[in-house]
Amino acid sequence: MNTSAPIPYIHFLRVMATIAVIFIHVGAMFQSSCELKSCENSYFQYEFIHRICSFAVPVFILISGSLLLNPKKEITYQSILHFAPLFNACIVVLFTFLLSYFVSCLLRQIPFLREKVL
Repeated sequence: MNTSAPIPYIHFLRVMATIAVIFIHVGAMFQSSCELKSCENSYFQYEFIHRICSFAVPVFILISGSLLLNPKKEITYQSILHFAPLFNACIVVLFTFLLSYFVSCLLRQIPFLREKVL
């Protein structure tokens, strides 16, 4: 198998995912500029479009994984079960500390919350 040859369906998926991300961002920008009472129906339209286009990020992750995966490397269940729990635990611990640091910094910046919570 020639790995340097372009894969047409991956380019098609990338274009579709890019258009979906643009729809999500433009819709969010439009929705945030509306006043609540004047745009009641537009919220449901935005949610509908957002739910339809929410496939975009998983598609980008799948494309990245398929392009980065080495076809010559043999992957066994034992290697997956050995590596995945350690990797997931490290990610959970890292993001837990980062999130708690972010929340504590945010609480220190808001005077009302600083008095009530801290």
